[in-house]
Amino acid sequence: MDQGSVPGLAAMLLAAALAATGALMGSFVLGIVAAGVALAGAVWTVLRRPRVLGVAEALATTASSSRATVDGDTGLPDRRFFDLALASRVATARRRLWPMALILIEVQPVQATGLFAVLLGLTVREADTACRVGPTTFAVILEDTSEAGAVWAAERIQIAVAKERDAETSGTHLRVAAGVASYPTHALEADHLLVAASSALTRARGHRALHRGLGAVEVARVEPR
Repeated sequence: MDQGSVPGLAAMLLAAALAATGALMGSFVLGIVAAGVALAGAVWTVLRRPRVLGVAEALATTASSSRATVDGDTGLPDRRFFDLALASRVATARRRLWPMALILIEVQPVQATGLFAVLLGLTVREADTACRVGPTTFAVILEDTSEAGAVWAAERIQIAVAKERDAETSGTHLRVAAGVASYPTHALEADHLLVAASSALTRARGHRALHRGLGAVEVARVEPR
């Protein structure tokens, strides 16, 4: 109820009281109602003020946190954001009983990270979360995506890199390697999923340049539970 509705409610109560008890009793009721209206208004003002301030403070805190979790070089969310997002996505997958996947990507050389960030943003879906998690390492969190879907997403990224190199729009010889892990196939917890994807990326790094020199895509191995 807002402040504007309080006087209207008081008037309705006053009219009913006057009709039922007469003018004399109505005067008595009027005093009680007036006191009640004043008290209600005072309480409403007190309760309302902290809520407004609380919202303003929350917005300021959110804006500050957002600035603190963005990588300055690429404009992508940084490692701190990634850690929180991965834990949240795994929890959501567990609650909704659907799969999710993680792709870790290493970019070489380091001078190509800005270019790759642009390609990544143009390649992943709006529902995916792309982050920069290291000097040359990027991560993509894919909701409601199986292992096969994640591998295809990694290959789409490779295709985007290949097209960029064919277009020769930059003088950078961009090369990427990727490691893929999925929930629940490879891990049931966020930190275990990250370890699985990291291991796959390590194996991908070990491959020499493959198709058109792009690098390899490796899938995590299923560990016995």
